[in-house]
Amino acid sequence: MKRVVITEGDPAGIGREIIIKALSDENVRKKADPIIVGSAKDFDETFCSLIAKGMISSRFSLDFCDIFEKFEGPAGEVSAEAGLRSYNAVKKAVELIKDGVGASLCTAPINKQALRAAGVPYIGHTEMLAALTDSKAPLTVFETGRLRIFFFTRHIPFADISKSIKAKSLYTFIMSCDAANRELGSFEKPLAVAALNPHAGDRGLLGTEEKEIEKAVKSAAADGVNVVGPVPADSVFAECLGGKYSAVLSLYHDQGHIAAKTLDFDGTVSLTAGLPFLRTSPDHGTAFDITGKGIARETAMKAAILRAAF
Repeated sequence: MKRVVITEGDPAGIGREIIIKALSDENVRKKADPIIVGSAKDFDETFCSLIAKGMISSRFSLDFCDIFEKFEGPAGEVSAEAGLRSYNAVKKAVELIKDGVGASLCTAPINKQALRAAGVPYIGHTEMLAALTDSKAPLTVFETGRLRIFFFTRHIPFADISKSIKAKSLYTFIMSCDAANRELGSFEKPLAVAALNPHAGDRGLLGTEEKEIEKAVKSAAADGVNVVGPVPADSVFAECLGGKYSAVLSLYHDQGHIAAKTLDFDGTVSLTAGLPFLRTSPDHGTAFDITGKGIARETAMKAAILRAAF
């Protein structure tokens, strides 16, 4: 059994609430055997609030790596204090896994603006985990049901996407996706590379980016990867869900996010492959607008914890 290390996320957000709600399911606690990196005092307060609101019936025992005092910053707002604490929780979690205390990591949501306010030199979890583990090319992967999605580009302006699609870099990424597919346990069916333009460019009538995609796919296939593409983006995700492909390589952030979140907004799990351990997270943000109200849904957090324990 794997022991899952869980970070509290941004302390001004819904992290503690969705962790407690997810772990209120005894089956989840048994499978994950979790240890939480966060403030036991803050979790105690959240327990009391959720019980008072009737969101959970009673307290239950949890193990903590209690490295923080009670959070005194504003709830539901961006703050440097929260950003620094978010980073330090992840840093401690990595240390615990390196020391053999845990085997995998599940992270509650953090806030990019809070990280920036704190002067943390990483835009998100993937970048900080790459630095903390000295991993060269970690990959963000979404899973929901039978749909698995890789992302060639992530947090870049839309205008820069087309300029990023070059055969050489896409070939390298396809090779990394193939390795990650094997790591995550699914590679029998082809990996499908999504097209960028409508109708996969319609032989150059609607754009030329697909020519670069074709070159990358042919090179990867020649090197033994089971890959096809470019496949029109308006059909590739449905076909993957139906079992035709093992995964989809999405070319940009929203192309894959829209597909996953439309299919199952509450149940999509974000994974990071290419690290020394498996990292999972719910695919949503800190939800500052509902912090402290007790109404945050824990579906994705529960799915992320269970995936980390798999």
